[in-house]
Amino acid sequence: MVSGELIDMAKHLGNLKCKVWANMMDVVHFTPVTLDPNTAHPDLIFTEDLSSVRDSDENEEVESGGESGNILKLPTNPERFNASPFVLGSQGFQFGIHSWDVEVGDNTFWMIGIATKPVKRMGQSFFPSKIWSVSYDHGRLGSRSPGQPYAPISLNGKLERIRVRLDLQHRKVTFSDPLTHTHLYTFSDYFTEAVFPFFYTLCSDCPLRILPQAPLGILK
Repeated sequence: MVSGELIDMAKHLGNLKCKVWANMMDVVHFTPVTLDPNTAHPDLIFTEDLSSVRDSDENEEVESGGESGNILKLPTNPERFNASPFVLGSQGFQFGIHSWDVEVGDNTFWMIGIATKPVKRMGQSFFPSKIWSVSYDHGRLGSRSPGQPYAPISLNGKLERIRVRLDLQHRKVTFSDPLTHTHLYTFSDYFTEAVFPFFYTLCSDCPLRILPQAPLGILK
C-alpha cells in the first residue's frame, strides 16, 4: 500500500471475515455418524453400513436383506417417521462440539440438520417442530427451524457436500460447504435436550452419504 492511501474498508472487512471463517473451519471435531433404521420412513433405502440413504422408486420392488446388502421394507416401529421420508442418526448429543460431512451430490431434494428425540413420528405432519435444518429443493436452498418461517439462502455454484457443526457449548449449529470453505447458515438456540443428526430425502436417483471421519476440505 502506498503511504497515505486510504483502505477500502468494504474489501478489507470482507477479506477479514473470510479469514476468520477459514480459521474456524480449521478446528473441526469430527463425529462418526450412522443412520438409525428404527426411526426411518419405510420408503427409505440404506446401505448395509448405514452411512447412505435414498428414497425408493415407486415402482421399485424390494425385500429385506437383498443381495445388494440394502436394508429395505423395515417393520412398523412406534419410533418410525411414517408421514415423510425422515431418518435420525443413531447417537444423540447433549454436550461438546460435533461435526459431520454429508455428500449430497446430484440429490435434488433433501434436508440435513439436527432434531430432538421427542418429536412425534407416527402420523406426524410434514415438518416436525423440533428440527434445525438446511433444505434443498431443485436448486433452491433454505433454512428451517422451530417457530420460524422458511428462509432462503443464496447459493453460488453447485453444492456437493455439506458440513454440520454442532457446538452445544455455545448453543449453535452451523452449516457450510467444506469444499469451498463457504458459510451457509448458523442457528443459535437453546438445546435443552439431546439432539440427533437428521436427514430427509425425496430423491431415488442419488443418495445422501455420510462421509468417513476425515478432515476433508479443511484449510491447513
